Amino acid sequence: MSDVAAGKFSIHPYNIYRPDDPSNVWWLVPKSDPTGPWFKYGKLFFTTNPRMTPFPDSLYSGFYVEKGHPLKLASAFPRHPEWIMGSDWLWGEFHYRSPDPAVG
Repeated sequence: MSDVAAGKFSIHPYNIYRPDDPSNVWWLVPKSDPTGPWFKYGKLFFTTNPRMTPFPDSLYSGFYVEKGHPLKLASAFPRHPEWIMGSDWLWGEFHYRSPDPAVG
């Protein structure tokens, strides 16, 4: 939490084209990467979307960890290199430490 208090994160809407949409999900992402994409990072998320929250008028939060495409598929996505997982993606660490062998 000290990173949040120190201002090392900024908040961004999942749907950048409709930031005022009340169903939007908001992410906390590193300020060091202001424009994204943020696939490689773990992201805290927040929403008040009634379709996602368990109780009316509540705030729902969680943590996203995204898995990208393996390097061997890079040639299939030449216009989107940001979709290819690198060693700096959180997914690798998450998968390695997961007690559930089905993760991945």
